[in-house]
Amino acid sequence: MDIKVGKFRLTSDERQIIVCHQKRIKLGKNKGDIVDQDFTYHPTLESAFQNLLNRKVLASKATTIKELIEDLNKYKREIKKVLNMTLTEED
Repeated sequence: MDIKVGKFRLTSDERQIIVCHQKRIKLGKNKGDIVDQDFTYHPTLESAFQNLLNRKVLASKATTIKELIEDLNKYKREIKKVLNMTLTEED
């Protein structure tokens, strides 16, 4: 598995799903390259997507509960959109 979800990437090995944040290098000889950082490891796809939602919520600029709920719903739609695109491409 190797699925891009916004600035994040989901990969897997035979035991787990790995979520990493993709970041573009800004300085040095590798400027412009994209590297994976901040790895988390999950036993299920559900757990990996929950981690993505949690990261998005923690980064939210919301100042009210209503804004936070709107952000959360937006993030859920983004993930569903990526999942639908991925499933459609595989058919």
